[in-house]
Amino acid sequence: MKAYVMCGLPGSGKSTFVREHLNNVTIISRDFIRYQLGIAKSVDEKVIGTREEEEVVSNIQNKLIKSCIDNNQDFVLDGINSVPFRMALLGELHNVYVIGVNIKTTLEKCIEARKGVYPEEDLEEMYSKWIYISSEEVDEVWDINRK
Repeated sequence: MKAYVMCGLPGSGKSTFVREHLNNVTIISRDFIRYQLGIAKSVDEKVIGTREEEEVVSNIQNKLIKSCIDNNQDFVLDGINSVPFRMALLGELHNVYVIGVNIKTTLEKCIEARKGVYPEEDLEEMYSKWIYISSEEVDEVWDINRK
């Protein structure tokens, strides 16, 4: 069983990569969970809920991960970007072969893709401090450059 953990700045193309290359694998997406809960108006709307709403999103995500593990089913974790959150999550994936998929692109591409959603200065700050998944965290790392 494999878990693909997507990592990249907002607007870098994580979800696009998943649709293009991992569409036959179960996708666990916080964006989709937010949409199902009515926090977002569409799957493509990039919003963050309140602290309470995000707790519910995390609980559902964890149940979906457990279900995949219990059923020996490969899965993609799309949209796990916070380093502390990522570390805690990866620590829970026992007996799972984990592939970290780093989607790398330019700051300009991210700004253009998230215009009107994220303030440019927020993306600039994220970009300057971004930490991609390393081989110390997972079993295998894929670095994907999207120019």
